[in-house]
Formats: sequence, C-alpha cells, structure tokens
Amino acid sequence: MPQHLGADGADAWTDKSAGAVFLPVLLHAGTTALTAGAAAMTLRMRPAAELAPQERGPSPVNRPATRASALRIARATLLLGFCIGLSAAATCTVMLEYRSRPPRPRPAAARLPGAHRRRHGGGKRAG
Repeated sequence: MPQHLGADGADAWTDKSAGAVFLPVLLHAGTTALTAGAAAMTLRMRPAAELAPQERGPSPVNRPATRASALRIARATLLLGFCIGLSAAATCTVMLEYRSRPPRPRPAAARLPGAHRRRHGGGKRAG
C-alpha cells in the first residue's frame, strides 16, 4: 500500500493492514450517518416562520426560515455527504492499488522540479 504520495505518484510503500485499507470506508460510513442525521434534524425543526412572536427570542439554534429552505438545507447536507463519499472512493482506489513489487526509490535530486530537463539537455544554457 502506498505510504507517501508525491506529485508523480506513490514513492514509498508499506505492508497493507485491514485498518489502514478500510479506514476511508469507515470514515465515510460515519460521515454518512452524521450528515443523514443532520438532514433529518433540519427537516424536523420548526422553521422561524412558524414560531409564535414570544418564541422568537435569542436562540443558539440557527433555524431555517421556511419549510422549503429546510428542505434545501437538507438536500445540500446530503450532497455534501455524497461528495465526501466520492473523495473516499478515490482514496480507496489509490490505497487498494495492487502492484507486484514496489517501484525502485529514486534519488532525491531526481524529484526536484526541472530535473528531467537538466538530465536530458532540455534546459537553456547561458553562453
């Protein structure tokens, strides 16, 4: 499994462990539960438009203005959970990548920007 990802891909490898491989999946399951719970609570909350005047005092809760805005907030919260799932899927794809053997480590100088041009004579020289 990749231990470090550089600009050109994985440059350090380690043995796979179940906890390391499934951590993004478990994190996504937790964030899905959290965002679904937040969306459900947003829909159950009484909007500010339905509160009596004496109930509209200072409150630590930021209420949606109407039922329609509560529905929009719930949809946006679920969309956020979906986007987190997409990023977790991309992470799992990289982590579960199979290679028969890890690539050879490159010298540190070869990873510097412009090293390819200097090595192959692509850079301009003064003179």
